[in-house]
Amino acid sequence: MPTSLRSNLEKASGRRLFVLLSIISGCVLIGVILTNLPGAFAPSIPDPIVQTPTIEQPLIGVSATNLQVVWNGGSDAELAFQPTTDASNIRREDYVGPDTCKKCHPEQYSNWSTHPHRWMNALATSRTVKGDFSGTASIVYQGNRGEFIEDGDRRVMRITTPEGLTQVYEIHETIGSRFFQYYIGALVEGDPPDERGEYERDHVLPFGYWLGRDEWVPVVRVQLEHPDEGKRWNPLKPHRGGDVVINMHYAENCSDCHTTRSLGEVMVRKVALIGDHSPVSMKLSAADYLSNEFPDIMAGAMSNESAADQMQAAQAQLRTVAPWRRGITCEACHLGCRAHVEKQRRKPSFLASGDHLAVADTDTSADSGRTKANLNWVCSRCHKGVRPRFAAGMGTWNSTEFSDATRGSCYSQLTCVKCHNPHKGIGQRWTRSLQQDDAVCLNCHQQFVQPEQRLAHTHHAAGSGGDSCVNCHMPKLNEGMQDVVRTHMIYSPTQPDMIEAGHPNACNLCHLDKPIDWTVQNLGDWYGQEFLESHIDRNYPDRDAPVGRVWLTHELEAVRLVATDTASRQNARWALPEIIDQLDDPYLLNRQFALMAVERMLDIKLSDFGYRFYMSQAERREPLNQIRQAMR
Repeated sequence: MPTSLRSNLEKASGRRLFVLLSIISGCVLIGVILTNLPGAFAPSIPDPIVQTPTIEQPLIGVSATNLQVVWNGGSDAELAFQPTTDASNIRREDYVGPDTCKKCHPEQYSNWSTHPHRWMNALATSRTVKGDFSGTASIVYQGNRGEFIEDGDRRVMRITTPEGLTQVYEIHETIGSRFFQYYIGALVEGDPPDERGEYERDHVLPFGYWLGRDEWVPVVRVQLEHPDEGKRWNPLKPHRGGDVVINMHYAENCSDCHTTRSLGEVMVRKVALIGDHSPVSMKLSAADYLSNEFPDIMAGAMSNESAADQMQAAQAQLRTVAPWRRGITCEACHLGCRAHVEKQRRKPSFLASGDHLAVADTDTSADSGRTKANLNWVCSRCHKGVRPRFAAGMGTWNSTEFSDATRGSCYSQLTCVKCHNPHKGIGQRWTRSLQQDDAVCLNCHQQFVQPEQRLAHTHHAAGSGGDSCVNCHMPKLNEGMQDVVRTHMIYSPTQPDMIEAGHPNACNLCHLDKPIDWTVQNLGDWYGQEFLESHIDRNYPDRDAPVGRVWLTHELEAVRLVATDTASRQNARWALPEIIDQLDDPYLLNRQFALMAVERMLDIKLSDFGYRFYMSQAERREPLNQIRQAMR
């Protein structure tokens, strides 16, 4: 610190010192805890999928980057915020529902009606339930037998444990409609796995229906995946602390993204979902908002003495409230449109506005229309899952599209809707051609439009796989339930991190049969890229082996899964011994992808050998012996 500044500080009165330090603290990014100031905010940047911000005494608010949710904090003027002036679009009463939108937007409504967003969550009816509840289908997993029965107007999942205990769960809602359908229900008969009453509440049930194969399977990705034998969660057994079951409760942990809630409601429930990527800085007065929207919750919360306890109680109660609409409807993206319906010249705002919401002085004139930041914020609210990552930083499995995209440099210019029509579903497969996908890239990178310029850049012939922008810069790395899809992190294939870690690199995803030295040499010759030999030696013990074989035996399960899927799509029969070994992988999802790969490559059904990918290690031993014998 300069001498003059130190001298000034030493001479300052206690009051001036307090003011100066307060100003400095106010400039610090979210993540600094102000423990001694009334009205301070607890920093909270949790996993937006399964975690929620916590309030600890004496804090009276929570914040996440661009959203502060306060209970009884300072005035707008003190915090340099101004009340929003547009029509309110964050209360339940501001939302009108998709049938109202249909009157003026029939084409968008029709497309949305068949979109997976529409059926991300629905009441369980004869129209919405796709699973086999005829009573003839069953599954045995980790010793528990599941049976699926239609009983009058209701559908039930009956579980019989290895000890002979029976539990009957009534199906209330569905999740998903594209590849798998999961079910939400509650225990209605039998002995619960524990005595805390958690199973009597609606939660994600342990078995889902694989639509493309017409069979019941264990649900996945409700928790982090672990090896099966004694480590993977079993929701049918008691758990210490009950974390698994609690995190499976639908209202608390799934419904913010799988259904439509008013934005103000989600602001209080899951601050990070809204605030992490908001294009403007906002502050919501939670006590005022809840007093108007949920007076019963507010009344219960006020029975606590401290403001911190009041806010904790209100948040806890709000997380159990049923959503406004099931499925992802128009206003999940467009926000409450009542003002637009009443006066059509008033365009819906993509920015939040309401009586108890304020925006920073610097954002009062922000454009509320279809700006890049506003459109991407819509998608960011759900497509930013916190996931395990590959060495370059991209997520290993789905719902990370936005967070991955922001890790790549190109996203400073892109919007999600450049590639994705928000009203039309993708279908079972991505249908756009490589040329159509590359055209989006070439809108900005026009220096590569001409074939000769592309050739100089890619060193691959025009029209070949290596000539494609997306094959090299957005390779298929992300597990998407039954397919590996493109990562949304746009990055250079010459980056050393993936290659040095032994993780899937773009070059060998096309050239599975080539050794790593072939890859390193070409990248060095073409682009001058260098790699750490010590890392290459460590992660490629046999540098003459096909990289695909190295990946299929890699210690990281995500690498093995990507390699299995890639070899299958390329029909790399030389890798069949290693792929068949994946049928015995410790991870259930890896075995699922290995099953699909072997059946696709050999045109057989592994069920004919008695194999099910969810079997225990002991159960699958004999079927695997038969499969290996048949492959000789």
